[in-house]
Amino acid sequence: MRPLTLVEFEQHIVATNKLADRRDQWLQVALFGLMGEAGGVLSALKKEEREPGAQENSMAILAEELGDTLWYWGSLCLFSGVSPATVAEHVCRDSSNKTVPAENESAINLAHVESAVRLLELERNWTLSDALLRLGQAVGALFQEQSLLENAKNPDHLPLLQIEKLLAAILKAIAAVSIRIPVHLSVVAARNIEKTLARWPTEMIHVGLFDEGMPAYEQLPRDITFDFHEVGDGERGQLLLQSSKLNIGDRLTDNSADPDFYRYHDVFHMAYAVHLGWSPVLRGLLRVKRKSDSRTDENEDGARAMLIEEGITTWIFNYAARRDYFVDKDSIDFSILKTVKQMVRGYEVDICPFWQWEQAILDGYRVFNLLKNNGGGAVRLNLVARSLEYVGGTQ
Repeated sequence: MRPLTLVEFEQHIVATNKLADRRDQWLQVALFGLMGEAGGVLSALKKEEREPGAQENSMAILAEELGDTLWYWGSLCLFSGVSPATVAEHVCRDSSNKTVPAENESAINLAHVESAVRLLELERNWTLSDALLRLGQAVGALFQEQSLLENAKNPDHLPLLQIEKLLAAILKAIAAVSIRIPVHLSVVAARNIEKTLARWPTEMIHVGLFDEGMPAYEQLPRDITFDFHEVGDGERGQLLLQSSKLNIGDRLTDNSADPDFYRYHDVFHMAYAVHLGWSPVLRGLLRVKRKSDSRTDENEDGARAMLIEEGITTWIFNYAARRDYFVDKDSIDFSILKTVKQMVRGYEVDICPFWQWEQAILDGYRVFNLLKNNGGGAVRLNLVARSLEYVGGTQ
């Protein structure tokens, strides 16, 4: 893999920075983000030292946290009006690294930075813990000089050299940590780009429907309407799901001592079908399992896949119930999305990026709240248009 240049990494930060037009928030988010991610790197290391092997892929987790740290570092560079390549040039110049392109800042890549830091540390017998401590100190030093950053673009107050030195110290420390994980700094940055674009893409292109090319009778319906009927006259609500006047599945209750409208949870399976092209549970309800392919039928549409989907749905529901069922929310905590991705690892839906999961969850709860507030109603799915629509009273 060709080493990533600092100019290319800067372009990635510009494309994914959602606060560029809100400078009052940008600095605080970037500063606290930098400190939080640096702390996350240390936390991941300490957990591994305390319980060796307890954390799956601990070095990969360290590298991921380090990539986020690098992103926030670059964001602070841009906030200050300093090019990441300029800061990298400082690091390389300090080491007298002869491999750095002379007078060509735009060509400096992360391999040059890593090489420079190796030269700077030839005589140092640092451990990973030592490097992490240096990272914490460098981030803390920048945090203490917050006023410099706040005035960085003020024509009457331009301590850019001092800011560049503080940012260079952080970059050196990040490189020192990457060397000791060990994973190349270019790989750390590339993985960060991949992860960030999976959550905040510059262009939203859905993964294709997984049953495309299968017989029509083994495909999830491309356009279908479901009716959510409240039935029964007891104290506890019962929900009957229908489509074209045909009953779908059994009558549902909340299955909880405290009524919470979980009986409407099939709408979440519908949202997965729309936004992910995936729902073993809905396939089972509609009897459209892919029986013509025995491996797919057993592995992707079988009982285990259905249990995983139900587990994800229940787990998120319990989380959402403490957050007003995501009313007026336009994002979900990244840790939730990462956990969901871990739960579906090895299944076909594993290739769907974070943003598709976020859309599926939020859209599902948008319609869930409409069903809950209106005592039922009709919901239309269009898998081609990727739309989930509450269409009012039952049909």
